[in-house]
Amino acid sequence: MPTAMEKGAVKFFNTKELANLPADIVCEVPLSLYLNGEKISTIACTGLHLRELAVGFLRSEGLLVTRDEIKDVLVVEGPEPAVYVYASEQSQPRGEVNSIAPGGVRGRDGNRAGLKPFEGVSLKFSPQNILDLMEELQQASVIHEATRGTHCSGLAASSGMILTREDIGRHNTVDMIGGHMLLEGMEGSDRTIVTTGRVSSEIVTKVGTMGVPVIVSHSAPTTRAIVLCKELAMTLIGCVRGGTFRVYTGFE
Repeated sequence: MPTAMEKGAVKFFNTKELANLPADIVCEVPLSLYLNGEKISTIACTGLHLRELAVGFLRSEGLLVTRDEIKDVLVVEGPEPAVYVYASEQSQPRGEVNSIAPGGVRGRDGNRAGLKPFEGVSLKFSPQNILDLMEELQQASVIHEATRGTHCSGLAASSGMILTREDIGRHNTVDMIGGHMLLEGMEGSDRTIVTTGRVSSEIVTKVGTMGVPVIVSHSAPTTRAIVLCKELAMTLIGCVRGGTFRVYTGFE
């Protein structure tokens, strides 16, 4: 697996002096993604967990729905990596998505049309659960601790964190988890996504596509994210920091 960091020379400044010191800098590489031989997108990422990222992105775009659709996934690593996903005929590309910057701007509106409101979900988290999960996520953000250049997201149950993923793009971290869940056949109805990044309507769409009804963020949501969570009967919690948080939807 490639490294996500490189050493670089930077100038550190404090109130007393200016010094030249080495620093860890997060890597950025362009990932070319192909589905059945047709290029779908170029995604800016760290170069880690490429298989999960590719499958998760295709899932969030509505091009993959079930594990059985995937025939093979070929990963080519390097300074300009590529992932070739081969799937059943119903998983046909619908034209190339625009190149995706670390911020995660997509070329189309994802798979929102296929989302349905969550019904009969009895999943509950105590306030202490929420605070503990965010603490676990931040402790797992080892690349961010070294570089200050990544976001981190995790898949969690009320008992604790199940897995975490870091990347330069907050969208990528969620897609990596979605890809992992699809490849491993994991259900999401009794899980939550915990993330350091801002929650936009795109993030809500991705999480909803994964079948996960709860989003917990260190940051804040957008207005469209709140509206979409209400429509989908999802719980949205944000600004988890300093022993406090805000519940935007799904307080019950």
